[in-house]
Amino acid sequence: MQFKEEERLMLKDIQDKRILMEQQMRDKEEYERNTRQAEALQNKKDLIQRIKSNQTSFDEEMASLDKELEQLKAADKTTLKIPAGTGGGEDHGNDGDSEDSSEDSALSKVDAESTRREKKPARPTKAQMAARNGITRRLPNFDGKHEDCPLFYGTYCASNEACGYTDVENLVRLQECLKDQALAWVKGQLIMPKTVLRAIAKLKL
Repeated sequence: MQFKEEERLMLKDIQDKRILMEQQMRDKEEYERNTRQAEALQNKKDLIQRIKSNQTSFDEEMASLDKELEQLKAADKTTLKIPAGTGGGEDHGNDGDSEDSSEDSALSKVDAESTRREKKPARPTKAQMAARNGITRRLPNFDGKHEDCPLFYGTYCASNEACGYTDVENLVRLQECLKDQALAWVKGQLIMPKTVLRAIAKLKL
């Protein structure tokens, strides 16, 4: 009888320990699940904030460009009023060349950055890899409409910063989301990963 009682107590102790271990495992899994959900929620909040920030910057930049365009138009009107032979026509003829030169200069800087990144490609950090679990990889469709550009460009920049996408991944993302006129603008740049930055620069311009 004494032996059976000891055996019963030992079995009960083993069962209690097993129940305790199972409960601890469940608690740990729940804690980890809640932690992942909290991180995903925070990542989404951060993404929304970055999109808003990028959109504000985009709006400010567009306002500056609109103002500059109005100044150029006003300068054109003034030039047209200058009588022939005063030399005013020569300056007017250089407006288009100046704009082309500015765009070429911007794209040249992008090409230089693409070359640098190709030689030394960046790898996503652990935090960026974790952020991919809570942020969608797909970009909003963009067909080239001016009013849709802030959302598209802001989402691209914010998600790229948060998740550290490579040029190869960004090439696929652009191929999936660009439509109609926007696709026609940069179709020639959507072949090789090294031209992704040039495609984004052209869409922004």
